[in-house]
Order: sequence, then C-alpha cells, then structure tokens
Amino acid sequence: MSRLWISPSRGVCLRDALFRHASHHVKSGKKIICRTVYTTPPPGNRYRQLSVKVTDNRDTPDAEFWSDTPWHTLKPYKHAWEKYWKGTHQVGKYHPGLVILFTPSLLPWLNDDTFIPKILKKVSHISKAGLENDPPVVYDVMCACVDGIAPEEHYGTFHEQLATQGISFLHSPSFKIFGYVNSPMLKEKDDSDKSPSPTKPAAITFGKGHRRLDHVTVPLANTIFQNGKPSFFQHTRWDAKDGQYILRKKWDDKRWGSIFAFAGINKPLFSFLPARPVTPFRAIESGMGNIVRELRFDGGDVGPASRELETVVSEISESLGGTTVDIWALIAPNEVVSAVAENMPEHGPEYVGFWLDKGATICRVVSGGGGWGPKQGLLSLDPQTTYTTTEASSELSTERDVTSLGSLAQPGASIQFLAIDNDLPRPLAARKLPAIGERKSIVFGAIPSTIDEILKVSSEGQATKYNYRVGHFGCVSGSGIFYSRDRPNPVGKSKADAVSKSPEEPAANSNQAPPSLITHTKIDLPYSYIYMDGRVASQRKQDFEERTVLRSRMLIEEQKRLKERLNRFPKSRHILNKNQTVQQDQPKE
Repeated sequence: MSRLWISPSRGVCLRDALFRHASHHVKSGKKIICRTVYTTPPPGNRYRQLSVKVTDNRDTPDAEFWSDTPWHTLKPYKHAWEKYWKGTHQVGKYHPGLVILFTPSLLPWLNDDTFIPKILKKVSHISKAGLENDPPVVYDVMCACVDGIAPEEHYGTFHEQLATQGISFLHSPSFKIFGYVNSPMLKEKDDSDKSPSPTKPAAITFGKGHRRLDHVTVPLANTIFQNGKPSFFQHTRWDAKDGQYILRKKWDDKRWGSIFAFAGINKPLFSFLPARPVTPFRAIESGMGNIVRELRFDGGDVGPASRELETVVSEISESLGGTTVDIWALIAPNEVVSAVAENMPEHGPEYVGFWLDKGATICRVVSGGGGWGPKQGLLSLDPQTTYTTTEASSELSTERDVTSLGSLAQPGASIQFLAIDNDLPRPLAARKLPAIGERKSIVFGAIPSTIDEILKVSSEGQATKYNYRVGHFGCVSGSGIFYSRDRPNPVGKSKADAVSKSPEEPAANSNQAPPSLITHTKIDLPYSYIYMDGRVASQRKQDFEERTVLRSRMLIEEQKRLKERLNRFPKSRHILNKNQTVQQDQPKE
C-alpha cells in the first residue's frame, strides 16, 4: 500500500515509511485507492546515520571525501527540514543536532575550523537570502574522539584485528538526541564533592531517553599524545547567516555527555559476548566486597573458590600451547539461576546477554588461586561496574577506598566462570536493505586496549581509501563499555502491597508498583557488542513467525489424523465421548 505524508504548508509528498497515520482517500480514475497520511514525520526524517571507514588518511580530508561521501543520506527531506528540524512552529526549542565520532588519526581534521561548517552545509538546507520571518538555523554539534568505529555486521569475526579508523555521524533534530536547548544532557554532571581526573578520558552515555534507563557508557580515546589532553570531547553551537555557518559558542574539554542514540527504539537491545562457560554455576559460600573466598560444590562440599577453576585453566592453557588464559566471572542472583535451572540457555553469542537481562553481572577475574593460609584459593574480581571521570576529594578518600570494592561477592549469589570463545557463530546473516539514510544498525563495543597502537598517516603518494556504511552509527572502546539495564522488580505485587500496608509506609502508596531494579556491569571482554540491528531483528521476527506457522500446521495435521481415525473406528469415538462425559460428571474437589 502506498503511503503519503501531507505537509500542511507544502501539500502532498510521497514517502514510503511506517509511522502514525490516518486514512485518506485519493481518487484515481474509477478506483479509490486507500493511502496513508502521516500526522508526524516518518522515522527516516528524524534520524540519519552514516559511518565512513578511512584508511591511509592525510592530515586534511582530500577532495574525494567531500565529493564521493553520500552526504544526501544524512540530509533530511526539504519538507521535514522546514517543519521538524528547522522548527518553524516552536522557535528556540527545535533545531538540528549532529554527533561526530572520529578516531585519533582524524584529529587533525577536527582541528581545522572549516571542517564542521563544510559538513553542516552538506547535510542541511540553508539559502543565502533567508525570508524575513524565517527563524535562525541553530546547530548543536558534539564531536568526540573514540578508539574505533564499530563494525556494521559480522560480529565476532574481528578478533586479532586493529580498531577500524574512520568517522561516524548521527544527524537528528537536537531535542531527539540531546533534549531541549537547556537540557541537562548538554551540561556537565554536578559532582561538587569531586574534581576531574587529569588522566581519565571523558565518556559518553548512549541511551534511549530521559526516562529510559537502558544505556551504554563508552569511555573516549586517550589523546594525550595527540593534543596533550586525556581526551577530545567538544560541544559547539552554530548559527546560519547569509548561507554560511558561524560559530556562536564553544565548550571545550567536556568530561561527560549523554546522547539518545537509541531514542524511539522500544525493543530490548541485542548483545554479542564471545564467551563460553568453563564451570557450572556455584553458590558463593563466603566472600566480601570483590573477594570470593569459598564456593559450595556438588554434594554440599564447601571449598576454596579457585579449587575447580585452577584445574580448568591449566587444561585450557595446555591446549593453547601454554599461553595466558583470561577468565571472567558471571554473577547472578541465586533465585534467577534456580528459576531457569530446568531450562538453561544454550551456549552461544547471546548466552551472557541472557543473564545480563535477568540482573547478572560480568567481571574480570584479576587475580587469585594458589597461596596458603587464610589467602588460599581466594579470587579477586574487578570491582568496577560504572565509569566515572572524577576523583573524590581527600576527605572522602577513606570512604571511597571502601566503597570501590563493590559488593560482587555476596554470599548466596551464584557464580560461573567464563573464557573467551572466538569460534562462536555470528548472529543471523543480515538481510540486504536499500541504501537509505535511516537507522539500520547502532553498535557499541569493547576491543583490546589500543594504547600501544601506532597511528598511521599516509604518505603523499598514497591515496586515502573510503568505505561507506549508510545507516550505521557506533564506536568501540579499548577500555571496555559499561552497560546499565533496567529490569522488573522480582518482588510480586501482593508482597509489595503487604509492605505498603506496614506502619512505616503511608497508605497512599498502596497502589504503587514496586520500583524496577537497575543493574550495572562493565563489559571488557574483547570484541563484545551491545547493539540494535534492524536487519537481525527483522529476520528473527520472520523466523519466529515461520516457526509459529509451522507449529499451527502441525497441530492442524494432528487434528485431521485424529478425526480420520475416529471416523474409521466409530467405537473409538464412542469410548472417547464416554470418557469425556465421565470426566465432566465427576465432582470437583
């Protein structure tokens, strides 16, 4: 069915997209064709994404970058620009926004004051002679230097490869990805009792919106050798005047920012963590902070935490020729493990993600095993579950040292140990979509540390190569990513009501649902990704529908065979009906 989007000021414009719509009849010859009228802009007119892989770049972009890059995929339609980007109906609140993520090799490009204005002219609609009543065009631009550009697909096939160098764009109305002009997303966090760390890079949190708590925090690249600073994170605001963009305000050295990269996506995010379990879940018998002391093994036997793991690690190391084996711990609430004990998920790329969605935490085992006396068999876990760019004041240093140990090793929780698995199958083969500037994929991931990588800049005689990924946005970090997940509270409604009726709780809160629980975890397993891919989602939905249809057909065939059998043997029908009558006549207990 064809679909129309009607702009009140510019008449009818054709657009193939799905959004809120109303029926509209258009007479075509002798037939009445039912078409769709969009009351709000189609999704493709609100979010535009493009990633460019750059190989052997120079200190300045060449002519091919400006001429061959598909800038039109980032440029909104004219009618959408006038109404929903430029903001003719609410001046001062709605204006365009642009996010530019780039790798350290392209930092000289951003140091050029003409680079951003050239891009803004490529992706916007401005004229030299503006109308008298036209509101001014204001652009919010966020630029950040990251360790690498995220892969578009083939997750899990990039191990032992260097980070992808390039640049990634996200273009949208500013309020969609930053909030309004005075939104706290454009301001720094209020950490009055802390001071910025001189060595920690800044970070960006990519989420779904103000009230959506699922988000991914990505530390930026360390640029101390490029610009003498721990990171590069800049926010600028531009005005259009006489067909040119003029810098109005500039915020350098930002420490934190939030971007609603997943805005408008109501589905859960996908995950790919290349890990395999090397031990079963064991209950933590004793531990404190980030130290696991004892585990409960089969038969109720209690022993040192590293007893089972030491044997497994030795076997893995021997199979790999004596190399070092990195181990991670998956810690889940005991009630969650017990609930799925009879239906444990299969080992695969989303095995860890299954547990993360249920409140589990993954962390690296930093040391442990061996020893003697009180320290025998202890395991030390990485206590970091959230990222901070600040340092506590000296007065709070003691309290900080205690709280920094975390509470991972809680007695009663279940723990399972994981090792890297580079042989996992990648997610379902991505379907080919038309090359349009809509959101195909958003990917954030972790890669091995890039601190020792040497940046390569092409020589004068070597041409720069570009590889364009339309509809793709994302980045990776050599410091890991930090994933926060909002999940339902396991406390039932009846229990919540009982608690609300206690003397400590006012009666007015008796109808309130129990608050949701937020779990935080650091993901530093190399080549792990948290992502949303429309192609994978579409294929999984189609596979689910095909399985549903197959089950329905099997049920229909079963009913047909049963009916034929009853028709062939009338006595069986009589016995079946008699049994059903007896069951109906039996009194209920």
